[in-house]
Amino acid sequence: MDLNNAIKFCINHSLAHVHTAIPGVVESFNGEYASVKPSIKMIYTDGKELELPTILKAPVMFPQTSRDGLTFDIEKGDPVLILFSEKSLEVWLNKGGVCSPGNFRRFDLSDAFVIPGLFSLNNTPELGSGTVLRNGSTTIVMSDSQVNINDGNLTVDIS
Repeated sequence: MDLNNAIKFCINHSLAHVHTAIPGVVESFNGEYASVKPSIKMIYTDGKELELPTILKAPVMFPQTSRDGLTFDIEKGDPVLILFSEKSLEVWLNKGGVCSPGNFRRFDLSDAFVIPGLFSLNNTPELGSGTVLRNGSTTIVMSDSQVNINDGNLTVDIS
């Protein structure tokens, strides 16, 4: 192997262990943390494929501020986006604020957090137009001039 190929090999080998973001599926959710299975396998230059392990206890990110927020139920099988922190999350999750990472881990599988709602193109739920809030068969649809509430049995329009 010449120097150029040796350098490429070393770079590719190092990058194979840098995790940034990947789709996944929820295996369990306790209201705060999810266990998630990455949906895309690792593939090596020799063609071998390897499933990534289930990630345990990944914090789930819901849209929220210090005052307001939106949460919803997450079930086994729901699709998510798994993100991996550039630095270890361990100390920050326990203390918050500006802190030392506590160790030298970078882009590690153990420093994952989850955002629900990443669907593949062939599995995207139809929500309608406007702003839609859906819970099972009940929907609230808000447009510029109207709010529609429908629970499958009764529809209420508010103009």
